[in-house]
Amino acid sequence: MRKEEVERIQGLLAANGRYKGAIDGVAGPKTVAAAHGLLTTRLPNAFGWSLDRQLVAAAQLILQFAGHPVGDIDGYWGNQTNGAYLEWATEYF
Repeated sequence: MRKEEVERIQGLLAANGRYKGAIDGVAGPKTVAAAHGLLTTRLPNAFGWSLDRQLVAAAQLILQFAGHPVGDIDGYWGNQTNGAYLEWATEYF
């Protein structure tokens, strides 16, 4: 996963109050723990996916809860997820 993608996910996790670390583009223990905290209650089947997909799924859940439809919560950062992120970022920033 590219650094920019991890930064976006960290920003979403931070805005959701789940992540307190640096927005540095590194999927370290704090980032993973924040994503897993969300997935544990909302999408436990995601733990069978790769770490990259788990991080994206956490971002998709946050976007969906914020009213920005992402399509299926599948752990892939496609056009719908990207569009939802851009809408969210416009409102948030």
